[in-house]
Amino acid sequence: MSIGVATKSEFDEDLALERRGGVRKDCAIEAKIQVGSMELSNCIIKNISKSGALIALPTEEILPSICEIVDIKTKEPVTVQQVWRRDGEMGVCFVR
Repeated sequence: MSIGVATKSEFDEDLALERRGGVRKDCAIEAKIQVGSMELSNCIIKNISKSGALIALPTEEILPSICEIVDIKTKEPVTVQQVWRRDGEMGVCFVR
């Protein structure tokens, strides 16, 4: 009898899904980062889940750890907290 063993990449993917709180959906939504009414930067939402999103940033400017992401089309702000940032990307979780 053989027992199936998960590969490292399958294990890493499962861990990432558990950490994120769900499957992320790929997208390309133009948005802005702001604090209150002050716009700080343009960005692109690259993927999104129930608990957070991956944001592409055009510059390496300093941003606050908690801010709002505003979809350019809907104008709806969503409060987020930065979880990580590197190489022009930022992972955020939604603050409820």
